Amino acid sequence: MNRKLYFATVFLLIFGLACGSINRVIPTDEAMKVDVKGKIAAIYPTQATEIGVTVDSGVVTLTGTVDTVTQRNAIRDAANSVHGVKRVIDNIQVK
Repeated sequence: MNRKLYFATVFLLIFGLACGSINRVIPTDEAMKVDVKGKIAAIYPTQATEIGVTVDSGVVTLTGTVDTVTQRNAIRDAANSVHGVKRVIDNIQVK
């Protein structure tokens, strides 16, 4: 009985460590760029093409123009919500 408990405990420990390491994968700059563009398109589909997105070592730079400050803030917040983003440089202009 103790032997079964020992193996079950070891198995669960290894399984837990393996699952935890999956979530620690840091995405590439290109993957972050795609994710940011996708989040922008989800909230403002008509303006997604007007927003430029570049990523360098996890730092996202946003460029382009929008109609309102609210739109600019929502786009910046969407970029910040992407996994792996360290910082967002908001160069979006309001018309």
